[in-house]
Amino acid sequence: MMRKHIVLLLHIFLCVLFVLLVIWNASRFFDGRPLQPGNDASYHIRTGYNLYKHQTHSLDKEAPFKPTAYREPAPSAFVALIIASSGKLRNIDVDAILAGGDGLEILRYAQLLICILSAFLAMYFVYLLTKNMIYGYIALFLVGFSNSLLFSAWSINTEHPAALFAICASISLYKAVIHHINKQFQIFLSKFRFNCSKINYRFLNFFFLVIRRHDYNKFFK
Repeated sequence: MMRKHIVLLLHIFLCVLFVLLVIWNASRFFDGRPLQPGNDASYHIRTGYNLYKHQTHSLDKEAPFKPTAYREPAPSAFVALIIASSGKLRNIDVDAILAGGDGLEILRYAQLLICILSAFLAMYFVYLLTKNMIYGYIALFLVGFSNSLLFSAWSINTEHPAALFAICASISLYKAVIHHINKQFQIFLSKFRFNCSKINYRFLNFFFLVIRRHDYNKFFK
């Protein structure tokens, strides 16, 4: 019983240490600089702001706010969610957010939540395949400290939700195969995961590094 408690405490310590290291490492890129107008992040923030304030996915700066499909909706929905949950952001104009300062820093740190969640889901996914916690922790740190995710956390990009969706689709596909769920659903998950991975494929290095060849053979027998 004592050994189980020690192991549990060790897991908690490693997970807390991981979260703190990710925040510290990413914060080195967060220097309060404004976003360049016309880049992806400025589009996502403006559409997210309009989605929250005017219930429209729009790039317009003034009424009437016309819907647009120019950028992907997932990052905008995330921005709208963070604005809705932050009293400070709700009282800041979108142009002030884009100009840098506290408003933009809140969004940048909030985006780290996606990175951290993706890393823990990658850990869970690898453990499902290998039943090996060491491999799980390797996946956790590889994804959590992926340059592709950490560096782009300075901005607001599609890469973060794409990474999260790809890992979630991978876990769902694994469950679907194991439990013999409808093959059409498996095909849908495979295509969805593939398309998400095309947006941000670099974070997937954890998968190929930590899964041994005989684990593949055992899984697909």
